[in-house]
Amino acid sequence: MKSFLKPALQGILTAALILSAPSCKSNYEKESYTFEYITVPSLINDESGRINFLSRHFWDNLPWDDTTAAIPAEIIQKPFEDYLKILASGSLNSASAGLRAHAERCAGSGWNIQEPFIELFEKTLYNPNSPYRNEELYITVAEGFLSGDKLMPGASERFAFQLQTLQKNRPGMIAGNFSIITSKGEEIALYSIKSSYTMIFFYEPDCNSCTSNKDYIISSDIFSKADKKLRILAVYTGTDYDSWRKHAANFPESWIIGYDKDNMVITEQLYDRRASPSVYILDKDKRVMLKDADAYTAEEFVSRNILRQPLQ
Repeated sequence: MKSFLKPALQGILTAALILSAPSCKSNYEKESYTFEYITVPSLINDESGRINFLSRHFWDNLPWDDTTAAIPAEIIQKPFEDYLKILASGSLNSASAGLRAHAERCAGSGWNIQEPFIELFEKTLYNPNSPYRNEELYITVAEGFLSGDKLMPGASERFAFQLQTLQKNRPGMIAGNFSIITSKGEEIALYSIKSSYTMIFFYEPDCNSCTSNKDYIISSDIFSKADKKLRILAVYTGTDYDSWRKHAANFPESWIIGYDKDNMVITEQLYDRRASPSVYILDKDKRVMLKDADAYTAEEFVSRNILRQPLQ
């Protein structure tokens, strides 16, 4: 069973399915609040039925009509993770529908319920460092919250800003164009690069994770085999040009190394630059195939979609 979330979530359904036992009940307490898991009816005795029920009714025991109940995010964080694990066992469409329905329900409830769930959704699906991160699902969540007219102060503006960023450069869209100044002093626009595929490697010069990802790409047989089809563009989007020049020599000569001219990527918010490194793979028409990944995910993508061979 392939999870639509990151690979770290694959195989984690077992713990969540324990919740489906009719007598199972687990509590998380802080002060006067207790979270109680929903009990699956005994008539539902098959795995798919239990998963479907839990996907739709997991949060039924929340005090939806009590606006005075204090519900700290840390109390429902573990149940929230279990909820995501259950959704991860199904299809992307079913997960999206379930999350949308829950977000809409939250949007019509009190701020005491909205606040912890907004925090948890951001922490798990939106945070670039989260193993649960999934932008497509977070877009669904944000749209669900924005459908309500009772959102807590500042939430509408925050979701609107996040959506504006996330809806750029999605798979299937033409990537935003920008120009760089290369380590050779040349000005090159992204759209001017002629190649069957282009990989953009956004990085920071003093970023340890960027260095390890770069070294992984250099040592990868997969990227080496794809060399004639895939052009790699390493782009620094900051303004510490002295640091950039010092580290530019550490990249292979076959790569195009440069910094973002006029800082357009950041100032015009052409790309989401919350994470470093951040890898994009584009086709010959500069249409996004892979968005905001790391080197390891990119390697698997190149193996399967460019070299047409499974990653060993």
